[in-house]
Amino acid sequence: MKELITKSPDGNFNLTEDGEQELYFITTRRLILYYLKEVLKQNDISIAETNNSLKSFITQNFKKVEDYLKKLPDLARFINESNIEKFQKFMGQYFITTLQKEKQALINKEIEKSKEILDNPFWAPSNQMLKIYAQDFLKSPPLEMDGEAKPDEIIKINSVKENKKEIFVASTLEGAPGFIFLQSSLSNSFINAKPLDFKSFEFNEINNFDDEQNDSQENDNAINIATLKTNENILQDPPGEKLLRDLQIHFNKCPPLELSHEHFIDESKDKIPVDKHIITLKSFAGILSNIAKFTKNKDNAGYQNWYNNLNSNLKGALKINSLINSEKKGESVNWGQEIMMFAASTNINKDELYQLTEEVKLYSKILNFIRHRLTNDPKIKLNKNEASNIYTQSINILSGNESFAEKKSALTILLFQITDQTMREIILKDYEKILVTLYK
Repeated sequence: MKELITKSPDGNFNLTEDGEQELYFITTRRLILYYLKEVLKQNDISIAETNNSLKSFITQNFKKVEDYLKKLPDLARFINESNIEKFQKFMGQYFITTLQKEKQALINKEIEKSKEILDNPFWAPSNQMLKIYAQDFLKSPPLEMDGEAKPDEIIKINSVKENKKEIFVASTLEGAPGFIFLQSSLSNSFINAKPLDFKSFEFNEINNFDDEQNDSQENDNAINIATLKTNENILQDPPGEKLLRDLQIHFNKCPPLELSHEHFIDESKDKIPVDKHIITLKSFAGILSNIAKFTKNKDNAGYQNWYNNLNSNLKGALKINSLINSEKKGESVNWGQEIMMFAASTNINKDELYQLTEEVKLYSKILNFIRHRLTNDPKIKLNKNEASNIYTQSINILSGNESFAEKKSALTILLFQITDQTMREIILKDYEKILVTLYK
């Protein structure tokens, strides 16, 4: 059983690598079934046949998330779609929005399945093992160490010819938890396991390979590293490895220990990095979009109601954006004075406002750049709907909490809806630069 979600120190749930793989499969399956029915107009029998073999095909050919970027043509051929560009455009248009919906659904499903474990602060793998074998321990008869067992209470389990000795086990012990454990699938693994062979090894001479140090260390002694040579079959599947695999899910779900200051933990080390942005690119884009709507509709009352419900950070972003626009018009702005005045009227301190100012300036440049590239650049020829769809989805991706690599993969898939490869590569390079700027 694979672990699909993990709980971060801040209490949020994220998908594991296996979870990401499962999410991509669920998303692909949903879109493929839709494509077969609505685009290729296949009948229910053909769709059911494809659905039955889809899992096997993806498992064999899509080993990691990156494969979805490279092997969409293979997927098109699998469903007998000859127009690969048409299929890629469809996947690019709908994949990310569908994936984002399915992601939360998958996380919620896994949280519910693991609720007993995740909600129990005392849950631990060792407790789980005791729980599993509790009834077996309670039912097992006590060991009687005095006296000898009667012949009819003894069964012959195995015979060892060395020293002409034989091993006998009392039948009363057959119900013991240890026997139940050994009678499981692990028993044959222990019986058939070969001993480790430490007799055969050799020394390989490894010289220092750092070019910068070679000039000053030419006469240094070479480093001898012992390299263990083992027979390939010896470590093929040791029982201990199998036991760890069987229990892996329990250890993965075990909540981390929370140690207090009494344990002398150095809190300055090994802190998990967090996103230090005060607002996201998506939040700022939402502000600009709402302002444009209120202005277009001349809805002053609606604007005032919306503004009153904004939190302090978004009000600050709105104020800063207004000052940026004033500067663009040639007006003089005393940023220090403006920040001091706004800080005095809100619960945001000066340092946060200075950081927010830098964020808003950066976000404003990024949004203007993306909008210009998609709509006004003569090298990029997209219709209004295509440009709007890519703009909205790309902002969502850039503002997500996924890793740099995951964002890049998502943007690559999104741009598959652009059939012209040259245009696609130009925009993807833009997005890569934006990612570096945002999360450097």
